[in-house]
Amino acid sequence: MTTDTPIQRVVEFTTPTACLLCSAEPKLICEGCYGRALHPLPPGEVNAVTGYDDIGKELISRFKFDGDQEAGRLCARYMAELVSANDYDVVVAVTTTPARRRQRGYDQAELLAQWIAKDVKLPYVRALVRVKNVHQIGMDRETRIAQSEGLYVAVNTKGITNKRVLLIDDVVTTGATMRSATQTLLGAGARLVDGMAFAQD
Repeated sequence: MTTDTPIQRVVEFTTPTACLLCSAEPKLICEGCYGRALHPLPPGEVNAVTGYDDIGKELISRFKFDGDQEAGRLCARYMAELVSANDYDVVVAVTTTPARRRQRGYDQAELLAQWIAKDVKLPYVRALVRVKNVHQIGMDRETRIAQSEGLYVAVNTKGITNKRVLLIDDVVTTGATMRSATQTLLGAGARLVDGMAFAQD
């Protein structure tokens, strides 16, 4: 029995054998399927591209847990298409903990925010540092809300003072983490903060 090497696994995720929908082209989602791959959500408290199911969940899982940069880039592309650059001055990420960043080798929300900023031609500002390490996957709504108090401190505040901020995360569940980050940014001098995620769970 053979075991895939790390290099083989990277190649598998960076060079997909077929489109997830039609299996016809060697892209994760081909151009022909791009427009129909996701199910749009109605407007909500946090603007999200799609639900955390089907293709949306597959893209996030590949990006967040498997390091698939093409999946992440697709998520950012879908998000950037919903952004009106004239409505904002800067893009900020809902950053993960330093421990999680070290474990994965990257911060998925930060990468999304940087790609979106580049696509819509706005500056990216690293304005949030997460100071509480809490495990929220699988927690109920009340626990998530209680844990979200004081999650962040603001840094590089000159970059957000009196600015309209587009705040980016990968997945939003109860919205508690996004609200905590928003309150921190507003408290540090941001004029406006709008939250946006790729998926709503």
